[in-house]
Amino acid sequence: MDGYVIAYDFGTTGVKTCVFAIGDSIRPVASSLEGYELYILPQGGAEQDPDQWWRAMCVSTQRVLKESGIKPEHIMGISFCAQMQGLVLVDREGRPVRRAMSYMDSRGEGELRAVMGHGLQVAGVNMEHLPDVVPCTALVGTVSSRAAEELSLKAGTPVFGGGGDASLIGVGAGAVTKGSTHVYMGTSGWVSTVVDKQYLDVKNMIASIVGADPEHFNYFAELETAGKCLEWVKDHLALDKINIYLEKKSIVDSKEAVYKSLCDYMISVIGDVPPGSGGVIFTPWLHGNRCPFEDANARGMFFNIGLDTGKTEMIHAVLEGVCYHLRWQLEAQEEKVRAADTIRFVWGGALAPLTCQILADVLGRQIETVNNPQDVGAVGAAVVTAVGLGVLGRISDAASLIEVVASYEPKPAVQAVYDGYFKVFKSLYKNNKGAFNHLNAPSIKPKHTTAGTSQEPHQLAHN
Repeated sequence: MDGYVIAYDFGTTGVKTCVFAIGDSIRPVASSLEGYELYILPQGGAEQDPDQWWRAMCVSTQRVLKESGIKPEHIMGISFCAQMQGLVLVDREGRPVRRAMSYMDSRGEGELRAVMGHGLQVAGVNMEHLPDVVPCTALVGTVSSRAAEELSLKAGTPVFGGGGDASLIGVGAGAVTKGSTHVYMGTSGWVSTVVDKQYLDVKNMIASIVGADPEHFNYFAELETAGKCLEWVKDHLALDKINIYLEKKSIVDSKEAVYKSLCDYMISVIGDVPPGSGGVIFTPWLHGNRCPFEDANARGMFFNIGLDTGKTEMIHAVLEGVCYHLRWQLEAQEEKVRAADTIRFVWGGALAPLTCQILADVLGRQIETVNNPQDVGAVGAAVVTAVGLGVLGRISDAASLIEVVASYEPKPAVQAVYDGYFKVFKSLYKNNKGAFNHLNAPSIKPKHTTAGTSQEPHQLAHN
């Protein structure tokens, strides 16, 4: 008989709460997405409110239990997949004392220079203030009575350690054995290859991070904004202030349909745009970049726009630009580690066959997708819970449970086109690095102030 677990996937824009049946397979039963805000502040700040995380967790938990009809006492355990490289400051009782700093926050450049190579002692951090590091499958406690009341769960429900998205998304993708590679295209993006020892490439800003399986590491190259670029397109190219879209007709009848309908529509409209987007190249550095170069001042651009360039070419170029950068990261990885010939592609980008084919053609690799690719982080957290409960023997067992549903082969003629464009793409950062610094360095960029009022951060709301 199946048992049930709840997995929470905390992303940049919201929490995806999923109920899974755990037995001979991992079967999704119900899911709910609840959004929260991302606050973009001057000088590279990016923050979120932990109280909003908790409210989103409570609302979505109540919703999936009601939708599935599963009683709280039948939930065997819960765990988490979460965004990484953030800072959450709390008091003795675990209550947040300020908004959390997101992984997107780039205000710590000075502090980084001060402590680089010297460790936390130089920064004056009291190590007793930091939480213990535990295995992702470890039982770390149980749901308290107060939390159980707010979540609508049973008090005493086991809670397992969970892990960062960079580790657990690979688990949910089934890329868990040495040499396997997956590409993630969500709000951010990355290329990750499973290795059995730690590697460090300072030149390309790539490092091995601890995997969910303690025997493995993930050689990890990250892009700050990937799917976020498509969201930018939705807001600023496809959607205008009077709700008119690419073919000058409204396709949205309700707020709930806005994002999905418009993204699906955009993808359908650009399907006939030829490879290379009529010569237009987009750089996806909308919030700086990390790898293969680290530069908080880098920004996006549309290069080589002509009189015959339209929105369809520009939107198509955005997808290609993200894929170009992922290829740059893959090539940088392979300076030290051999990536897989067949790559798993996951999260929102993998929902569109057009994006999958562009990625295959740009990378020159076979691309595979799995069921519900946008839920793989939650699947990874479910695997962690199943191992912690003893239902699964080890994390690597997940490979046999993850089904491939589609495969995309690179087309040689299209690949040749992209090879030429890729060379130009890589040159754009080198040729514009000085201009980026001149326009965007904190010491140069003018501050936005409003007379008589305090400066308010820009909010990116996700409902």
